[in-house]
Amino acid sequence: MLKKSWRSYKLYRKDGYPTTDLAFRILKIQRSLSLPLSQFDELGDPAWVEEQLNNEFDEQEVYEGPGTGVELSALDIQLQKEERANALEDVGLVVDDYGNIEKDNEWS
Repeated sequence: MLKKSWRSYKLYRKDGYPTTDLAFRILKIQRSLSLPLSQFDELGDPAWVEEQLNNEFDEQEVYEGPGTGVELSALDIQLQKEERANALEDVGLVVDDYGNIEKDNEWS
C-alpha cells in the first residue's frame, strides 16, 4: 500500500493535482509500520501533522479477536460465525455443522 501511495503521489505531483490527501495517507502508513515519517511541504507545520496523526490514531477502532489479547463473548463469536456463513451462502457455498465449507447442491 505504501509503494502504491508513493507512486500515486508522484504521478499527481507531476500532473499538477493536489497531493495533501496522498501525503497524509503515506504518513499514516509509515507510522503504522513504525517507519521514519517523510516531510511534505504541502502539509505545513510538522508539529500540526504529528498532532493530526496522533488524533487519527486515537480515534481508530480497536480490532477485537484472535491474536489481540481481547476476548470475545460467546454471542460475538456466534454472530461472527453466522455472518461468515451468510456471506459464504451469498456466493453459493455452505458451511456445515463442523465449519467445513461445501458447494451448495443447488449450484452443482
